[in-house]
Amino acid sequence: MAENELMVTISGAALSLLFYENVRSRGDQMGFFFGEVLSFVTKNVTDSERHVESVKVHVDIQSIIKCSPTDQIYNAAGEIKEDNLKDFIKDKGKNVVGWFRFRRNGSLTPTLRDKILHKQFLSIFRDPSNQINEDYFVACMLNTSMTLGEGTHKFKHVFLHYKQGMYNPIPLRINNLGHDATRHDGSDYKPSPRKYCDEPDAFTKFVKSLNLDLARTPGIHSISEIQRAAEQHLEDLVPLIVKTDQEVAELERSVLETRRALFEKLMEKELRSREAQLIDTKCRSRRDKFQRNEESTSRASRCQDDSWLSKDSSITPKQKTRHSMAFDSHITPSPEQLPNPYATRKSSSYSQAAKKTTERMIDDSEPDC
Repeated sequence: MAENELMVTISGAALSLLFYENVRSRGDQMGFFFGEVLSFVTKNVTDSERHVESVKVHVDIQSIIKCSPTDQIYNAAGEIKEDNLKDFIKDKGKNVVGWFRFRRNGSLTPTLRDKILHKQFLSIFRDPSNQINEDYFVACMLNTSMTLGEGTHKFKHVFLHYKQGMYNPIPLRINNLGHDATRHDGSDYKPSPRKYCDEPDAFTKFVKSLNLDLARTPGIHSISEIQRAAEQHLEDLVPLIVKTDQEVAELERSVLETRRALFEKLMEKELRSREAQLIDTKCRSRRDKFQRNEESTSRASRCQDDSWLSKDSSITPKQKTRHSMAFDSHITPSPEQLPNPYATRKSSSYSQAAKKTTERMIDDSEPDC
């Protein structure tokens, strides 16, 4: 009989880093968890002499990595771009134990796209040599909000595990300092690693290169010899350091020039864009002004002609109506056919030619009249 228990463990520092990276982003964000999956098997014997195996699986999250807005690892339909994902993860694919999604003022329930992405991540990060990576691949949903007074920030999160078509929540344990991550209590903090290296350090190599017999040579002579050799070694290193400093300075100048050139190009592009917008605005303003002037001139001309028609007693009401309809239809006669208001005649300024022209325009524009 075996009882399986799943738990997510994370350090306070890693969880704080996760919250910090999410809060400093301006919009939604996603990323991946790096760590390892630890399995603990505990065998117990009951009073009835039955052997019970208790299996505890801890998904230990050690670090995180966020996706920048330029890292397009999936398209609008939710399909993963495996080439972009491999370029983003690089050689750390075997250490991926889950992924996270952050939304401001959103729900902790995974959306349909989140579920589609989770299933694709399961198939991509599956390791044939270690099937447990697929069985315990986790997803984390996070959000944040503030109180009305903006004095308190609220962080909410939930870890989910996909099993038998359902997304079940997983308990999270944040451990104290000094605990060992290899223990089954769920601690994430590992002790300081103790490594032994057979390769000597630089000072040991330098002393061995002098071939001193420390057992027979007095200590003062050995120290003086090491001091002189060290001073000579430092003097030999000075030209190399000067050369490297010059290379670094040259690279810094190159970077500065590149930044300056890029800034100038961006400013030139911005100036051209602003000039184009200004020219477009001026042209639009001139067109609007010209259109308003034309409308004003047309109204003034119509009012003037109406005053002439009202003063001319020889014009019949039918001709006045036709003249008004001609102006309403925006049909303008030629300058030769328009009456001259400054002509001195005994008759009215509205000549017979203008009357015939107006009648002909009315007949051509409205054949039903």
